[in-house]
Amino acid sequence: MKKVCTVGAVFAAVAVLSGCVLIPDGWILNGAWRNSQDLDLEDRVTVLTLDGDMFDMEVSHQVLGSEDFTVTGGRQGTFSLNEGADPKQIDLHITRRYLESGGGVWIDVDEDAFGIYEILDCDHIRMQLSFDGSRPSVFGEDALEYERVE
Repeated sequence: MKKVCTVGAVFAAVAVLSGCVLIPDGWILNGAWRNSQDLDLEDRVTVLTLDGDMFDMEVSHQVLGSEDFTVTGGRQGTFSLNEGADPKQIDLHITRRYLESGGGVWIDVDEDAFGIYEILDCDHIRMQLSFDGSRPSVFGEDALEYERVE
């Protein structure tokens, strides 16, 4: 559990302690999160939506000089959290992937990704994911910070 002082929605089952509330990470993480990266010749935006135990990740690119973003990838499936680990852990079970090649299609898959996460505040999180079957043990330079968008 994380001690949080500025949370919009408070559920009846939450214990109140000195003006703050104790809320499970799963409740804090519910919603849409956006990460923007300025790369050499393009900008990349990742929107990660967490809802209950479901996730949807959409990756879009904007080529330098263009006004439009193009969806170039995505993943959907379920996720689980281990708040007791240090650092905290997130597991993604991917059931669908978006492939830009072939005209942009969703395909069914059975893949797993393992990661670690940190809640920086109610509107910012940091996440390090690995799609190769291993779990990172520390946040590296390629860890992504996300900002809440809803």
